[in-house]
Amino acid sequence: MSKTQPKAPQVNDLDPPRAHSKAERVLQMLEREAGANIAQVMEATGWREHSVRAAITGLKKRGYQVVRRRDGETSTWAIVSVTGADAR
Repeated sequence: MSKTQPKAPQVNDLDPPRAHSKAERVLQMLEREAGANIAQVMEATGWREHSVRAAITGLKKRGYQVVRRRDGETSTWAIVSVTGADAR
């Protein structure tokens, strides 16, 4: 018996965050060309580090292609594209 792989989300399948929510703010920050680091998102949302990381993981599960860039001790995350499309 073979298991079928779940289909990757397409742009139309994405469930965007509620308007004017903290999750939407995280999405906007990561969509910037420079992206955002954990400290910036923590300051913008009031969340703790583990909550920021969970939000980033949630965006990945929704189909957003999130990349991590390292600059010495600091990591920056950015959304480069959405699975199945070049842009959101």
